[in-house]
Amino acid sequence: ISLATVWAKVTPVSDGERMRYAEVSAQITTRFLIRWSNAMSEVTPKDRVTYAGRTYDIFFVKEIGRREGIEISAAARADK
Repeated sequence: ISLATVWAKVTPVSDGERMRYAEVSAQITTRFLIRWSNAMSEVTPKDRVTYAGRTYDIFFVKEIGRREGIEISAAARADK
């Protein structure tokens, strides 16, 4: 079931940030920045993001400003 299809600014997470999250190299960690909307305000780590043929597991969701945007940090397996 798809919650929504939205535009996002996609930024790969740097190696330093990955080390802080204690992630292994078999994952691709990415940050998605989307506009705030009622539908997207319901996103939680129980949801997933599909982007460029990969499925990302969400591990962090943060509201940016007051209903301006939502930052989603997620990881996908690198070997798929």
